[in-house]
Amino acid sequence: MTVEILYPQTHEEWLALRRPAVTASVAGCLLGVHPWDTPFSLWAIKSGRAADSDIDNAVLRRGRLLEPVIFQMLREDRPDWTVEYPLGNRFFLDREARIGATPDSFATRPDVFGQGTVQGKTIARSDFEGKWIDAETGEVVLPLWIAIQAIVEATLTGCTWAAVAVLIIDQRRLDLEVIDVPLNTRVMHRLRREVREFWRMVEAGEEPPIDWNRDGAAVAEVYRDSMPDRKDLTAADGLDDLAGYFVDVRERHAAAGKAIDETRPRILHALGAAEAGFTLNWNITARTSVRTGPTGQPVKSRSLRITPKENPDARF
Repeated sequence: MTVEILYPQTHEEWLALRRPAVTASVAGCLLGVHPWDTPFSLWAIKSGRAADSDIDNAVLRRGRLLEPVIFQMLREDRPDWTVEYPLGNRFFLDREARIGATPDSFATRPDVFGQGTVQGKTIARSDFEGKWIDAETGEVVLPLWIAIQAIVEATLTGCTWAAVAVLIIDQRRLDLEVIDVPLNTRVMHRLRREVREFWRMVEAGEEPPIDWNRDGAAVAEVYRDSMPDRKDLTAADGLDDLAGYFVDVRERHAAAGKAIDETRPRILHALGAAEAGFTLNWNITARTSVRTGPTGQPVKSRSLRITPKENPDARF
């Protein structure tokens, strides 16, 4: 394994370096353990059929802005560690395997031999407690896709250990949890096989299996362009029933939307200026909220909420 260390000067250069490689952050999708990405969605991007999803959404922005906080807290909580951060988007590329990684930091520590990688993550406390804590043992269970990311980063950088530093956020405090990741060599062996097959499919123009519960947006992006043609689909298995189901659901959805549009004003009229009311069986609220419109003017609206009364004979 020969790994090159590349030093992109701009964000655009960094994106360009990542494009011909499966990067550590999405590698878990090829092993079936990524929460967002799938083999098809990754194939859509790497084959050029869909735009790269490197968009600074709210979660990515939170991680980007709080990343320096993570490593400052790590230095304070582990004063006997030597932490090298930031690394300046340094990109490690195994060009033959077409696997790459951008580690967050390097570190040394007195209790483990050699240099390690420390990956920074942020998470809301409710998500950490609900998704990362084993209900029976109370132990922290690192999501597999993050463990795979850490293993890939450590392998490509020649590190002897890996850890994940998780910044846990709520309204009152910030806590840092540091989790060691065993460097399972079997994970990398399997990943290399899956990556080889993935790039073979990209180059051959073969689609990976589609997860219809998760890949809808990626499929729509891949097939966003049309051309003047008429295709005979009579032999497509199950498509006739699927088309009929689509028409039925669309008509019911349109009817439901029309019914809501007709019913809502009548309920608001009955409430008048009151923000809450009740009937024999239902509690009703319609509080006014104010948002800023496209030209800066305030726009008022009332959000209608109706919930069943726990005790129909009670008033609230």
